[in-house]
Amino acid sequence: MQPRYQVLNALVRTTRPKQWIKNGFIFVPLVFDGQMFPLSGDPFLRTVAGFILLCMTGSTIYLVNDIVDIERDKLHPTKCKRPLPAGELSVRVAAVAAVVLPLIALALGYLLEPAFALVLATYLALHLTYSFRIKNMVILDVMAVAVGFVLRVVAGVALIEVQRFSPVDVPLHHPPGAFPRGGQATAGTHHARDGRQVPPDHVPRVQPGAA
Repeated sequence: MQPRYQVLNALVRTTRPKQWIKNGFIFVPLVFDGQMFPLSGDPFLRTVAGFILLCMTGSTIYLVNDIVDIERDKLHPTKCKRPLPAGELSVRVAAVAAVVLPLIALALGYLLEPAFALVLATYLALHLTYSFRIKNMVILDVMAVAVGFVLRVVAGVALIEVQRFSPVDVPLHHPPGAFPRGGQATAGTHHARDGRQVPPDHVPRVQPGAA
């Protein structure tokens, strides 16, 4: 029986820590909205927590992939050195981690921000679909990867109160039913293109038939 620290080391390596840097896109809204500092501030700490939970969710994908491909990887010249095909990590431990990690991430994500948990669930579903269905489909595979990066940014938007206009912020915080219909402006404070707040009575109404 392997020592626990060896099992833990093998498990961590299977989750591909080097790939976690991609999740840094979650900080994009924080940086471009000017809320990066102070580092002790709520926006920064919430985003750091979101980054950790996003890494936990993403790690699940690598665990699932290696479990599914274990027999194939054993025959590969380089992939055979990965913990699972090399026998350093048991399928049972990897499977348990693949179930526990996303459950913890989604639960904590919901406590942090329900909208963020929804993004995490979407991110997980997208990458599982990519792994099993899309990765061998031309164009769709590239689109799926691109959407994955967009979701990382959306996750960051969900965690902070965005003060400046952002194309990503609009669909996230304003569902379709919240937009004005029939030329009527919605109640509440509006934002001009330059980020200034505009009172509702100063927002021009769209006249019927106007281009």
